[in-house]
Amino acid sequence: FDATGELVCNYRKVNLWGDWEQGLFQRGAPGSFEPFELATASGEAVTCGCLICYDIEFPEPSRALALQGAELLLVPTALGEGDVE
Repeated sequence: FDATGELVCNYRKVNLWGDWEQGLFQRGAPGSFEPFELATASGEAVTCGCLICYDIEFPEPSRALALQGAELLLVPTALGEGDVE
């Protein structure tokens, strides 16, 4: 959502991590990496790309967004500490 409350990006995670996520979620389309304009509170706009959590571990999504003009990557994530089972 941008500063005016408008939905500007609806992205589905492409790289699902582990059996739990693969059994619970539906994978997004691999070609769905498209940048979008995000209006800021000051009225300026920035070209953004969105990835979710494990997607950032793969270079191609970030590269594809950058080549399409993304200036900022938004990557909500839940990375923990320590060993992962």
